[in-house]
Amino acid sequence: MPFGALSGIFQGAAGVSAPISTSFLNAVKLQRPTVIVTISTLFVAMSVVQIPILALFGIMTLQTAFMGVLVLLPLFVGMSVGASLAKRMDTKTFDRAILAVLVVLAAKQFWDAGFAAL
Repeated sequence: MPFGALSGIFQGAAGVSAPISTSFLNAVKLQRPTVIVTISTLFVAMSVVQIPILALFGIMTLQTAFMGVLVLLPLFVGMSVGASLAKRMDTKTFDRAILAVLVVLAAKQFWDAGFAAL
């Protein structure tokens, strides 16, 4: 429950819940298919709430919605490539890949925070 609440706070405040939720799922040592379904469900659930709110505040316009739909094309290609690569990975390599992504996300957040402070 605390990780879910912290993830929700981070998503609401900055749109960045992946480091918390992915770290938690990695620590729980769920099976790969369960991790993938859980992360996908998490992001869909947040989008279902976030998109109407963004539209209400005028942030999500028809133009930004159209750009979002266009971004889905490379996203689906990347997901297909990732799914085929994941089938060839053992569990340990999959866990290491998740940790590598988390390190990159953390480094980016520190980088962005450093430039925001300037």
